[in-house]
Amino acid sequence: MAVFDQTPLLDSTCGSSLPSSPNSSKEAERPPLSQSVVRSIEIVKAIKQGHPSDESWIKLQLQPGDYERLMEQLEAEDLLGFVEDKVRIDYSSNSHQLVIRMPDTPIHAILTADVVYEIRSQLRQIAAATPDTEISAIANSVQHCGSCRIFLDGYVRRCPDGSFRSPDASFRRLKEQYPCLIIETASSKKSKDLHKLAQDYILGSHGNVKMVVGLDVKYPDSRIATVSVWRPDGVYNRDSVPNLRVKNTIKSEVFRSADMSLLSKNAALDIPMSIFSQSPSSARTTISIPYKTLSDFLEVAIDSQAVMEQRRNHPALQKPPPSTPTSYGTTNGRANSLTALNPNRRGSRPYGSLSPASRYLTRGLRQSKFRPAPIAATALAAVAVAAGRLSSR
Repeated sequence: MAVFDQTPLLDSTCGSSLPSSPNSSKEAERPPLSQSVVRSIEIVKAIKQGHPSDESWIKLQLQPGDYERLMEQLEAEDLLGFVEDKVRIDYSSNSHQLVIRMPDTPIHAILTADVVYEIRSQLRQIAAATPDTEISAIANSVQHCGSCRIFLDGYVRRCPDGSFRSPDASFRRLKEQYPCLIIETASSKKSKDLHKLAQDYILGSHGNVKMVVGLDVKYPDSRIATVSVWRPDGVYNRDSVPNLRVKNTIKSEVFRSADMSLLSKNAALDIPMSIFSQSPSSARTTISIPYKTLSDFLEVAIDSQAVMEQRRNHPALQKPPPSTPTSYGTTNGRANSLTALNPNRRGSRPYGSLSPASRYLTRGLRQSKFRPAPIAATALAAVAVAAGRLSSR
């Protein structure tokens, strides 16, 4: 009896390809990145390339699942480390709103730094005035945390688990989770969000954030600058969340008017030490920054930004125009060592590829009317090359 092969024939339309793996199938089924995710990545790339937006911060409305996709895509494009180290972002997991904070302008950075320095200086003075006392120990235990990310999980309707903020400056006591004092320096666009930020900090931290200071600087649109303060009001009770509220104790008090004059000469920003401790000794001690001091800080910051912007447009920092070949750069029709300093000669090294030290020497030679002899020219070229090697190490 003849035996026939019972193996079924392969369908010619199927070919010899293997079935796709479950992972690849899932990738194929995933929808494309949303416009908000794509826009977020573009903003991050622009910041990394040194071209941030003119806006102080940018709000992006994400959809459920977009934040996770954004983190995955940033990691895939090798941008996640840059974001974690250099980019400040806020995220609300209930509203899925992402805020990307642009790098600070000199005004905001210098003003914030001066206020932080003043607070730290007064803390040191308090600690040194009464050594080996309770208030001295409290002052020594307060540390500046900068823009450390603050995770907010209190008051679930506003800040559910996964929400976080990146303040301009913060102060906390050692071994405590939340900062007691937060400082936000706002531009004209960010100023309208200061109240909501204060609510997020205070309610989202279960009331552990005891004070939020908002410095609203509207420059260059206006010379007016104001200060606001928010404090928790009421007692927090996990079974009765509405008992915790936010009180705006200082509402946009002007410490600098439009004509740059001081309005409230005797007024001051008072930061009680009781926000760091409930001990009786801390209740009698206050960090006080007069509005006159805040005004001086702002004036220095504005002047500094003007100088920095002027330097950016300084002619010495502009790329020099291409120069024409000159006789001192050749010997018997052959390019000598100075061809490295002349980008128009064949085989020369492009000006933009030189190191900063070499470009500094090159610019001096090309802009001056001095024409060195062949020996001197060779020596100067050697100096430029050596400087380039040293700067590249």
